[in-house]
Amino acid sequence: MAGESILIVDDDTFMRELLGESLQEAEYRVETAADGKDALHKLSLHEYQVALIDLSLEDMSGLDIVDTLIDGSPDTRII
Repeated sequence: MAGESILIVDDDTFMRELLGESLQEAEYRVETAADGKDALHKLSLHEYQVALIDLSLEDMSGLDIVDTLIDGSPDTRII
């Protein structure tokens, strides 16, 4: 699975950076989004194999992002 593209969506900077650094060390390609708006923008530009989504974002529910992924990118694994 190394080399897969992962999107991390979390408004907690520490958690977002910690997860991102750990996954990059394991040779995953990582992009991050600090809020739902940024996540939706990135999802419109690129398909990810995995999405790690905080369900309690400040600007929207993480479930809204999950719904977008289910509709537009059903092969993306969602955590």
